[in-house]
Order: sequence, then structure tokens, then C-alpha cells
Amino acid sequence: MRIAPIGRAWQLLANVELESLGVSESEGRALVYLESGEPGMRQGDLARITGVTEASIARTVKHLEAAGLVERVADEHDGRARQLSLTAEGLELAQRLDARLARLRAELLEGLPSEALKGMIAVFDQFSARISERREQV
Repeated sequence: MRIAPIGRAWQLLANVELESLGVSESEGRALVYLESGEPGMRQGDLARITGVTEASIARTVKHLEAAGLVERVADEHDGRARQLSLTAEGLELAQRLDARLARLRAELLEGLPSEALKGMIAVFDQFSARISERREQV
């Protein structure tokens, strides 16, 4: 019962931070994951990593593409598939977004014991893995 409100509150704070750079939280999240992820990520992979539906990420990618921040490149191994690539402008913006969000995270986590944070991350990772296992069973 405590996880969902924290996630929503983070999204609201992130939106406030990112609006000044002209992107929504979902667009910013997509850009940052594309910047930090494996080159040639597919749209479905981006949806899975960001935890949104493929329809939702499709709308986000379409908007980012129209803004000249992302391009879809044909996969050389699968002609039907498209890989996502940041443009030079998209890369620069993703790096600025990541820096802005890192400052916000640092501010929010300031003064918390590092051992407690490491434990919290380990618990969240285990919880996430169990959710993924459960979803595969359904």
C-alpha cells in the first residue's frame, strides 16, 4: 500500500522538473532509458523496461519521433522490426534529463543511511522479480 503512492508522488515531482525542459515524465523516462540502455532497443523492450503498455510507449515514441528526438531504424537482422535510436538532439536532451533527475533523487535521498538504501533496493529487486514470475504464470 505504500509503493503506489510513492511512485505517483515521484512521477508528479519528475513531471514538474521535466516540464521546464519541454517533456513529460513518460517522454523523459523513455529518453533516459534509451540513452542508458543497449543500442538498438526495440519498442517492445522499451515498454517492458519502463513498465508501460506497448500502446502507451508507441504513442510516446511517435511523439518523440515527431519532435526529432528519436528515430526508428530498420533492424538489419529482421526487416519487419524497428530499432529505436536517439538523434543527436535526443541524446543531448536525455543527458540533461538524467542529470536533472539525478539531482532530484540525490535531494530526496539525502541523509538516508546507505545501508538502508542498499537493503531497500535489494527488496524492490526481489519484489519486482516475483511480480514478473507471477505475471508469467497468468
